[in-house]
Amino acid sequence: MSTEQDNSGTSPEQGRTLEVGGLWWLWLLVIVAMLAMLIRILLPVAQQGLGSDPAQVLSLDDYGYDTANQLPGSGVLTPSGLKRDQIRALSAPPVVAGSEVPAINKQERRLYHRKFIVSGDRVVGVSLNGEERAYQINILNYHEIVNDELGGVPIAIVYSPLCDAATVFRRDVSGNTLEFGSSGLLINSNIVMYDRQDSPSQSSLWSQLQLRSVAGPKAGTDLQLVPSALTHWGDWVAAHPQTTLMARETGEPRDYNTNPYLRYFEMGELRFPVEPLPPAGGMALMDRVIAIRSGDGWNVYSFDNVKEKAGESGAFGWQGMQFSYIPYSNTLDPPGVVVTDDAGNYLDSISTFWFAWYAMHPDSVISSLGD
Repeated sequence: MSTEQDNSGTSPEQGRTLEVGGLWWLWLLVIVAMLAMLIRILLPVAQQGLGSDPAQVLSLDDYGYDTANQLPGSGVLTPSGLKRDQIRALSAPPVVAGSEVPAINKQERRLYHRKFIVSGDRVVGVSLNGEERAYQINILNYHEIVNDELGGVPIAIVYSPLCDAATVFRRDVSGNTLEFGSSGLLINSNIVMYDRQDSPSQSSLWSQLQLRSVAGPKAGTDLQLVPSALTHWGDWVAAHPQTTLMARETGEPRDYNTNPYLRYFEMGELRFPVEPLPPAGGMALMDRVIAIRSGDGWNVYSFDNVKEKAGESGAFGWQGMQFSYIPYSNTLDPPGVVVTDDAGNYLDSISTFWFAWYAMHPDSVISSLGD
């Protein structure tokens, strides 16, 4: 009985082995491409303020600002380890209608196995002259400042991740419309902005939590706070169905779903100098507080006090103010406190870590919401 021979001299099993082995270069290309994509995603995270080395050789003089007239008692200007504008502020970012979010989420889930925004994601919500807009914290983590216009008013949305403080200011200051950028400096682990001029020496430095310029030509000039809400997207869009929000297209290839500060929040350890610190034996440094403007001063309440007072309903009224406690979301974003007057208008308020508020306002004491 005869057996047919393969004229090539190679058995089918050997052929299959050679075919698979010959594809090694293709597998190598796939691995290299995946590594390149991973680096592209993680490198910006490593370059953020938290990932920088505070001991990097950068002195205050390296930044080129004129700090000769820095306000007494305004704190120590500390290099963050990042250069000016290494964290890139956004200007007039593209926006989408909140009503378009379900369709965008559906498309992104199909293409990228992710969603654009979910109900538990934190946003800074602003309402001005009949226009409403939300600015996502997961984008602000990487840009910290957004120069925008809403309701015909030039505004700056400023988020300082190291103290979890979000504020909105008017950019029309002393008859000029300013554009803010990241100075690369901190005071008490809180962002310091600069206004863009022809040269850094002509710029002024602005402290977010002091709400004023602390050095430069405009030293001593106050910033006008715009009432806003640091809340979750689901709560904001439910209350403001006509809202818009920032689009993901910022011009940078970033994975905005990655939070570079999550470990920092969990550890609860300061990365930069803070002076003075709150007295020992009280609240933890990173306990959250909300400061509410009262005349020329501020009343400060702990989130824990608001949570206890709110109870199961999550809301209560007290002395002409309406408090809403927004618990941790299913995305593990931190809780929030929103304060309005009895008519539903947002009040001047700032949520932040206790250490940061106390360092900037050392006369502060924690008030009680009472019975």
